[in-house]
Amino acid sequence: MLLPMTNCTLKHLVPFVSELHTFTTNIGTKLVQEDRVVVYEAIAHVISAMPMVEAAQSLKTFATSILAAVFAVANKPGASTKHELQEVCSAFVCCVSWPFAHAKSSNQKDGLANLEVMLHVVGSFGEHLPPACQGTCQEAWRVFDAFLAKHGSDYDSAEHVTRVLRHALNLFGDTALAIAADVLGRMSASFASSGLSCYLWIAGKVHSRFGNEEDPLLRDAVRDVYERSTQKLFAMLQEKSAAALPDGELFFFFLYHLAILRLIGGTCSARRLYQDAHEHGGICP
Repeated sequence: MLLPMTNCTLKHLVPFVSELHTFTTNIGTKLVQEDRVVVYEAIAHVISAMPMVEAAQSLKTFATSILAAVFAVANKPGASTKHELQEVCSAFVCCVSWPFAHAKSSNQKDGLANLEVMLHVVGSFGEHLPPACQGTCQEAWRVFDAFLAKHGSDYDSAEHVTRVLRHALNLFGDTALAIAADVLGRMSASFASSGLSCYLWIAGKVHSRFGNEEDPLLRDAVRDVYERSTQKLFAMLQEKSAAALPDGELFFFFLYHLAILRLIGGTCSARRLYQDAHEHGGICP
């Protein structure tokens, strides 16, 4: 457990951020994951005490090696081993310059968990992204899109990626609108192929943030998520009851929430799906 640090203590540690990065790259990989997460959390608190421009650059430094590992696994010919996926456990870039292929890849285990805690602590840079973050959102998403296209049916990878994407939406803010339709498209396809609820969870986050935009591509993407996920859930209900589905409550709450909020909502298929789930004990009325 991380002990509280005063602002004074954090500011005294700021000059040592580069040394802390060297530590995580060399010695930090020898720590057990529980200790490694604590180290990254502490570093994130130090970064949060820095001026915005310097903080963005430091976050970029720590994220680069993790994202490079994602890039390598996503573009590796053939199938990746379970061990490789665990080492990467994918990690989202926050302010990482393209191309990532030239970055030194880190073999740090459970990289996403480490980056997730950093994103959680650092939070948002506000409405205007620092220079180090500008122009990276689309490039970063291309790495994750490729990774999910190849490994999206792996439960652990999907869970880790989507948890980081949730924090990335907060980090990039309105800048993420440029990739919102593409993200929805990947979440839709990944859920249709895997049935993992984390994809609907992120689709709901994207929809909640950008659902009122008039972009035709985004509206089509919302409709696609609704239609494909409904079809997938109908198929899943043919095999087992709603109560027996993992995360069944989340599945049906998302679809019902989406249906009643959007113009595509309130259809017979939405009401039928909700009714089927309720009758089979999947959700509460």
